[in-house]
Amino acid sequence: MGPYHNYTEVSDKLYALESNFPEYVDFFSIGQSTQGRELWAVKLTDEIVTSAKTEFYLVAAHHAREAISVENALYFIDKIIYGAINSNSSILDLLAGTEIYVIPLLNPDGHSIMSWYPWMRKNMAISDDDYDGNFIDELEIVFYWDEILNESASTFEDLDGDLSIGEDHPGGVDLNRNYP
Repeated sequence: MGPYHNYTEVSDKLYALESNFPEYVDFFSIGQSTQGRELWAVKLTDEIVTSAKTEFYLVAAHHAREAISVENALYFIDKIIYGAINSNSSILDLLAGTEIYVIPLLNPDGHSIMSWYPWMRKNMAISDDDYDGNFIDELEIVFYWDEILNESASTFEDLDGDLSIGEDHPGGVDLNRNYP
């Protein structure tokens, strides 16, 4: 994905941050995406201070094509940790009184196919986006992240027997427009 982090790179970075800075970083999953990817969250706080703290939330990449928002969230995390380990008094005070929760990639499924569908907004949940009454054609192209090659990949199969593969573009739900 060029200068942008893909799902594997985001996961590896967050794991490394928790490993290297456990006094400030807690890395955990809040659930799974439609395609089974973990939805990672990071809690930034001063773990030594145990008094009640104000909570803040930062969520990035609601839409698949918003790759820059992932970078902004990762930059924010880095900036907070950098300030803490370099004894920036403003950052240390912030971490002593707050818990900052960051979800840098809320839509990893859609994010994983940006190279094929740069206009993609949705989360890849199975839906009949062309209203043809057929859901199986939504499953004919499966997009995934190839961990070995570190790139987007896909598999194709004619599941509905019509000799046309993937006549429906990937569908799903537009996450920030479909909250209760």
